[in-house]
Amino acid sequence: MKRALVSVVVLTIVCAETHLAFAADKLDLSTIITKSDAEAILGDRVNDPKVSKKQDADGYDSSFQYYTEKMDKSLMFDVSQFTPEKMTAKERFSVLGSAESKLEPVKGIGEEAVFIERGSGSDITHTTMLYVLKGNAIVTVAIGEVTDPNAALEQEKTIANKILARL
Repeated sequence: MKRALVSVVVLTIVCAETHLAFAADKLDLSTIITKSDAEAILGDRVNDPKVSKKQDADGYDSSFQYYTEKMDKSLMFDVSQFTPEKMTAKERFSVLGSAESKLEPVKGIGEEAVFIERGSGSDITHTTMLYVLKGNAIVTVAIGEVTDPNAALEQEKTIANKILARL
């Protein structure tokens, strides 16, 4: 009887860990930020999203990219969940700092968050990106064709919080 009880407890733990490990696989980003949400954020009609989902030895990655019909504005969001045996999300997040010298810390979101503005002017190359660490995941949100970086950061934080709430 004790052996059966121990087996059930072990099986329950394994199932719970497996469910947590593949939670991102079940995360449908299109239900979090819809096409109409993207249109409201970018202020223009958008094409259907470009979707990428990848599972490999490093973990799971899911990303969506919306572009306006004129291809002059973009919205990208990505969730990467890492296999801790390879490299933890925190270790990957710390690498961002060595690759990007202009990262600005952002308080009040996730365990850690940083923001960067790239390019200048008012075309799609003027981009802002928010990276947020939570547990074994890094959430990235980027907006291209930025006219107001502070407003873009607030929009990116709103999107990231919606995604974080589902992790």
